[in-house]
Amino acid sequence: VSVIPRVLTGVMAGYSFYGLRKTLKSTETARWISAAATPLTNTALFLPAYAGLIYFSLRSGIDAPAFAGMSYGTILAFITGGAVVNIVVEFLSAVLIAVPVAKVVKTVLNRHTSFALD
Repeated sequence: VSVIPRVLTGVMAGYSFYGLRKTLKSTETARWISAAATPLTNTALFLPAYAGLIYFSLRSGIDAPAFAGMSYGTILAFITGGAVVNIVVEFLSAVLIAVPVAKVVKTVLNRHTSFALD
């Protein structure tokens, strides 16, 4: 449930950056947009898998102590609330951390390698 969405999130972040960089002709703008889109991709891939796992475990009779006695509507509200908090935190951390780190890594790699990165 968690490995495939995480791997695909990284792949999508890389491809979105390279595609945006060519389309927009601006590395800085491409960094910001792909950093902002990455948490959305993560949530869009992970949340349905997680919700499906909970749904099928409850439907199959597997005891889920965290959701004991809760209706499906309550569980859905719980998952949605968690997703909203999660996406806000991921979005802010991605934009505020990933973009400056990417700039530093680019500078260091350009200084210490024989090829230049855009």
